[in-house]
Amino acid sequence: DARALKIELGRSGFDDPAVRRSEDDDLKIIALQGLFDTNPQRALTIASDLVKNGSKASPALREGALMLIGQSDDPKAVDLLLDVVKNGENVGLRRSAVVGLSHKIEDHENAPADARVVAALRELATTSTDVEISRMALFTLARDESPAGRTFIEQLATSGKSQDLRQHAILVTLPRPGLAVA
Repeated sequence: DARALKIELGRSGFDDPAVRRSEDDDLKIIALQGLFDTNPQRALTIASDLVKNGSKASPALREGALMLIGQSDDPKAVDLLLDVVKNGENVGLRRSAVVGLSHKIEDHENAPADARVVAALRELATTSTDVEISRMALFTLARDESPAGRTFIEQLATSGKSQDLRQHAILVTLPRPGLAVA
């Protein structure tokens, strides 16, 4: 199981060369994953401590903790991710928190997504000074296929504040291969 998780971490894009992981970090992430499986509340508390501003944990461990928080079903996980998105001390952590929020949209394919997540992603898409975070939020919002979500993306495509935002809003409205067009 530990080897499988290590392989999955690499496939998930977590192996960003800008964030070098040590074997010690890998083992800590694997242990934290196991704790999320057996005692989710305790794991969330530990992960929360790892991602707090001022944490002495390595960047790789902090980003791994954010990935696991994003996969947690605990409602407090959304609060943690939103806090990091708004107050994270570096752009890498904020971007990882946006990825975590994307799990919250994907996990609700047959039910409405958490309104706080949608509102935060909308704000990030329209106001973030980090173009990459803005794009990530926009692509995540495109997964919310509610009428309100589609209307929001269409409005950005026609009247977004920047050309980049408008172009990416148009891009996410294009039909995706393998999906039926209505």
